[in-house]
Amino acid sequence: MGGRRPYWAMDSRARLCRQLFVADWGGKLSLWYFACLPLSDWLRQISLREASREFRFLGKKELLLAVGFLAAGLLAGWTNENTGPALCGMVVLFLIYFKLSGRPLHLWMFTGLIGNIAGALLVLLSPAQQNRMDYYGGAGTIADWIKKGIEIGHDAWDYLLPLILLWAVLAAVFCYQNREKSWKEKFFRACPSLILGCGAAASTAAMAIAPYFPLRAWSGILVLAMVSTGMLAAEVDFSHPMFRWAGRAAIGVLLVSFLISYNAAVRDVVRTYREDQERNAYILSEKAKGNMDITIPAIKGETKYSVFVSAGDLEYDPAHWHNAQIADYFGVDLIRRAPEEETTGQS
Repeated sequence: MGGRRPYWAMDSRARLCRQLFVADWGGKLSLWYFACLPLSDWLRQISLREASREFRFLGKKELLLAVGFLAAGLLAGWTNENTGPALCGMVVLFLIYFKLSGRPLHLWMFTGLIGNIAGALLVLLSPAQQNRMDYYGGAGTIADWIKKGIEIGHDAWDYLLPLILLWAVLAAVFCYQNREKSWKEKFFRACPSLILGCGAAASTAAMAIAPYFPLRAWSGILVLAMVSTGMLAAEVDFSHPMFRWAGRAAIGVLLVSFLISYNAAVRDVVRTYREDQERNAYILSEKAKGNMDITIPAIKGETKYSVFVSAGDLEYDPAHWHNAQIADYFGVDLIRRAPEEETTGQS
């Protein structure tokens, strides 16, 4: 095709890591789930409360750090529709937590928050966002939000259940191991994990008023939930032999689950690649015959992390941008989606 990249190359590249490393098995298990506990000590080191003790700069360094966090906060808020506002709330909660626990507050913390808020407003109030809202019929009514919230709840059950169960078990162990300490002390130790968990919940709830909830939006939610679980795990004493054996057994079970899911994901990648190549060849052959109005089948992904969504990559409206971008790429007038019961004569 003249050396040009496929029309979906940018989308494919953007999801490459999830496609390769986060396979799907009923939407319930992934590699990152059982990677959570082994990384808990590392997550503890990079947590905000640890960073607050290390980043104590004065003068020019403090100013440079403040500018850097302003830019980072702006990008963080600007590039995430649902996690952007939730991130603002988490930063506010962390500032309150720092203050109540007697930790120092720095200028860069506040500039980062300002950047978060500015970035979130940029994406939420942009003309493109308004056009997107209008295309999908707006934010909807309260009844629509409730209906969508129920649907999101079903998906959350698939994606977050293992982490929720793991977090609950860790919380029970944490409370038991610290049973001699006051509830206030236990709360402050678990507070960072609770804040990140609230951020994951808020990011999920925010999508109830969004016009469309793409699967990729779960990425940020899963990261927040995993870090929350990892930070709570860092507060648990795993020196007891029972924990070592339980951890090995859990990793073994989840590794087998991952291999099963990875196999399904790879098979789906191979299938969709073959179908895409066949469809491209069919379009080029029809174009060579002078046909500029071409009907082709949609390609559907069978795993949650496929480049192709389960509903298919084409719409029945040939003017839809999904169809229009393929027509523009191949230099034809129209690309139509074939009804499910019809074929295009492709082999």
